[in-house]
Amino acid sequence: MAGVILDAGHGGYDNGAQYDGRKEKDDNLRLTLAVGQILEQNGVPVSYTRQSDIYQSPSEKARLGNESGADYFISFHRNASPNANEYQGVETLVFDDQGIKAEMARNVNANLEQVGFRNIGVKERPNLTVLKRTKIPAILIEAGFLNSDQDNERFDSKFEQISQAIADGIMETIGSGNEALQGIYRVQIGLYRNFSNAQYALNRAVADGYEGDIVYEDPYYAVQIGEYNTLDEAVRLENELKKKGIVCTIATSRGHNSLVEFLESMNIAKFFSYILAAEDTTLLKPNAEPVKKTLIDLSCSLENTLVVGDMPFDIIMGKNAGVYTCGVTYGVSDKKSLLEAGADWIIDSISDLLEIV
Repeated sequence: MAGVILDAGHGGYDNGAQYDGRKEKDDNLRLTLAVGQILEQNGVPVSYTRQSDIYQSPSEKARLGNESGADYFISFHRNASPNANEYQGVETLVFDDQGIKAEMARNVNANLEQVGFRNIGVKERPNLTVLKRTKIPAILIEAGFLNSDQDNERFDSKFEQISQAIADGIMETIGSGNEALQGIYRVQIGLYRNFSNAQYALNRAVADGYEGDIVYEDPYYAVQIGEYNTLDEAVRLENELKKKGIVCTIATSRGHNSLVEFLESMNIAKFFSYILAAEDTTLLKPNAEPVKKTLIDLSCSLENTLVVGDMPFDIIMGKNAGVYTCGVTYGVSDKKSLLEAGADWIIDSISDLLEIV
């Protein structure tokens, strides 16, 4: 059964927002524990980042979430406006408005609206650490404005209903304890250092009819699509993508074992049909031998081959082998140096390769 880790925002010397003697950290903890109790009573496995008044940095909270074994990360906060009683209502924050986390956020907001809160909506906040650095679907609930007398009155007088509304929103999304939740399988289609490139890739997938998410896997942004109840369904999607007929290989000056270990740690080894490492060839980049050996081993032709790299040596290697070359600007080299090396194409996102191949 899917489990959750609940995070009471702020804590210890970090009071969060304050108003008229009220501290956000206290409301956050009270609400977190109340929602957790309801979830536990319904059979949902629950863990916590904190259950007492202690300080944790946002990075520490994200780390605890990643190491918890939970399937969802839910952070509890209360909002604040520049001036007292300026705003009121609830909103839920997400890394990006995609996938099951966005569905959960909307379910929570809708339920809180029924309690009487104004529903401000679901907002993207890709720079918040607890949303950016968690590797599992994460949401951050802003349960009313701490410096709104109306929201505070509602928070106190309807606390049990609010706790139940949030718990119901969570269980509506992941399945209650009385109904076994099947596993969720996804297919990872890309890994990026730059968030904008990951967002572009996700948008392309959505345009093709897939639902997906961006998951931060320090220091990369992983683009994952599909939400399937069985592994077989996910495999079928993966095979569907492979039918596009593009074979991906790697030629590197790195050692074979080191590279394989890295690819497996990023869960992307399956996307590469062939790896040529430092010990697999006599001559390294920018010599053409790595490309030529790859083509011989895979029985590929020069005219149907494209070398993609982020360094001038990659481009020169491809040119020496007589194949097409493409430089990427989101690595270690700039556009000017890649063009000077002779790149046939320059792209700013790996997704742009679809326009070339």
